[in-house]
Amino acid sequence: AGSALLNGEIYFFGGSHDNKKVKNLKKICFYHFKIGKLESCEIVDTGKRLLQTFYSDYGSAVTVPELHDEVVICKGDSAACETFDGEVSVQIPSTKKAHQYACMALVNNQATIIAGGATATVETLAFRFEKY
Repeated sequence: AGSALLNGEIYFFGGSHDNKKVKNLKKICFYHFKIGKLESCEIVDTGKRLLQTFYSDYGSAVTVPELHDEVVICKGDSAACETFDGEVSVQIPSTKKAHQYACMALVNNQATIIAGGATATVETLAFRFEKY
């Protein structure tokens, strides 16, 4: 699973499963969309879900501070990206290239995805959301 600090709380996104403990295919798929949160030294399911599967070894994430924090999450094995603000996940424009095994950082307060296994491309995800 990937992790990020969001509004002072630690969240976990997606991840793998333990084949020995999970026998049901539907339950296995559920783990890849899961959003968890650290509460009292325990990871708890928030009941919220990502729009796409996420594996931290393929994808990347970074917290972007605006009016309040949001996490930008890019899948990695495709160009798909989304944001999560602690309540909902929203699809944002895809990157031009898939950035598998990449990393993401803030550059001038913008999420920037850096290279990857099959590309040397660096992309800044420029987006604005209306906050109500």
